[in-house]
Amino acid sequence: MKDSIFSTLRQIRLLFGSLSLRDLLVNRLVLVIVVTLVVTGSVQVFASANNDGHFSGQVTNAAGEPVADATVVIQGLNIRSQTGRENTTTDENGYYEFPNQTDLLEFRIIVTKEGYESTVIRYHLYFKGQNDQIDVTLHKSE
Repeated sequence: MKDSIFSTLRQIRLLFGSLSLRDLLVNRLVLVIVVTLVVTGSVQVFASANNDGHFSGQVTNAAGEPVADATVVIQGLNIRSQTGRENTTTDENGYYEFPNQTDLLEFRIIVTKEGYESTVIRYHLYFKGQNDQIDVTLHKSE
């Protein structure tokens, strides 16, 4: 196995060693491969740096003032059903957080507070465990 890898690398080196830099840049196939590798690598670096499943945010009222002691519920969703629920309460500055939510990809956030209308937000991440900040605005109930 090891010998075949070294043999393949040696062949690639011989192939590219005979071409000039100008020839490589003009070759469209090489450009497509290089751009694809750069984009894929960038996405992988971003995903690995932001995959510990930390959700946080701030709950405010329509005037932009923080809403303290609001209940924030996060509920995972999948194709057929709803999965586990976790809840927390906002602090005096309206902030909340849910650490270690590495299995979520699609979920809903439900925010309730007496005197305000309940708010439900359905949210979809680009990859499991993505970190995100989700701010919510509550409106006074009539």
